Amino acid sequence: MVKVSEALKQKLLFPDEEISRVPRSVYTDQELYEIEMKEIFQGYVWNLVGHESEIPNPGDYKTSMVGNIPIIVVRNNKDDEINVLVNTCAHRSAEVERTNCGTAKHFQCLYHKWTYDLTGKMIGAPYKEDIPQGINEEELSLKKLNVQLYRGLIFASFKDDMIPLEEYLELITEGLDASTGNDKLIPIGSHKVMFNCNWKIYSENIYDGYHTGMLHAAFRILRMFAAGGVGLTNKHGSGQFSYKTLPIQDKTVLNDMSVFEKHADKSYIINIFPAGVISQQLDTIAFRYVIPRGIDKTEVHFNYFIRESDSEEQRKLRIEQASNVFGPEGIITLEDAVALESVQKSVVHDGLSVILKPSTEEIPIHAEVTVRGFWKKWRDMIKV
Repeated sequence: MVKVSEALKQKLLFPDEEISRVPRSVYTDQELYEIEMKEIFQGYVWNLVGHESEIPNPGDYKTSMVGNIPIIVVRNNKDDEINVLVNTCAHRSAEVERTNCGTAKHFQCLYHKWTYDLTGKMIGAPYKEDIPQGINEEELSLKKLNVQLYRGLIFASFKDDMIPLEEYLELITEGLDASTGNDKLIPIGSHKVMFNCNWKIYSENIYDGYHTGMLHAAFRILRMFAAGGVGLTNKHGSGQFSYKTLPIQDKTVLNDMSVFEKHADKSYIINIFPAGVISQQLDTIAFRYVIPRGIDKTEVHFNYFIRESDSEEQRKLRIEQASNVFGPEGIITLEDAVALESVQKSVVHDGLSVILKPSTEEIPIHAEVTVRGFWKKWRDMIKV
């Protein structure tokens, strides 16, 4: 456990157990950021790191991050097992694999040419006989994370004694099942974009149904609030919103309104604590991998999918919506980016942010209460 300084503890005091107010210093303190990387991302959580369709064949790999730790997600060429390896050479700590994705028979560090198989085991090194006595095989291997899959979604944890994945995902599996579907998923593209905000500001925004009808013109066009929807949060900090939309009444907002055509009866957006996002919204199927890049920078990888059984028309619509509605240059995400940056710019002022309650016993789509679930889990893990 990382020790939190007394000065930081005072800055992180939540005024009430209900979590109606959050100290703004949680978004701006460097000491806290470093603690989060260790206690949360390397702690007792399941981190979303990929989908098996992104590495469909033996030897296929992708590189990414868990918090501030570089990783390799790879499908083994012997037993088809999916491994998640820390992308740090056991010798002198250089990054082993430097490309975004590819197919490999092994991984080799450019610095001293230490070579590893796809399970992370060191299989070769120049002058191997010079390795000192007493250094065991584990020390000579890439660290291998605990991996479990749910409907093709790949999760990794630094903790070998982590609770089962399905227990961690309790209550949000309806949305995960709908998003992954019963057909084979096929990746169709991805975007990487930097948001000028703390990673928690980005994550909060996914839990926040209140802003959707206020900030986003697209959701007003689709009459989301009128159609109704419901949110929930589980005890492990993850949250889900499901909603329906109504037929468009005002078709003069854009010259071409066809991008808002939809086939799915119900949409879902899910935040898997700490920072994974799964969504099936209208016809867009997207997984987002959220990577902290500093106190006020968050990199998000948007990965988009179609279903194998899709018609050409539906594939075309999924691509158009991914680009024009939900992608980083889509009308919804552009609005989010501006709003989140405005929060980061002004949150440096001391004080408290307020979280609203729902207006009914059920959590409606226009609520912020699911944000509380995130903060309760965060507070438990930071132990302040």
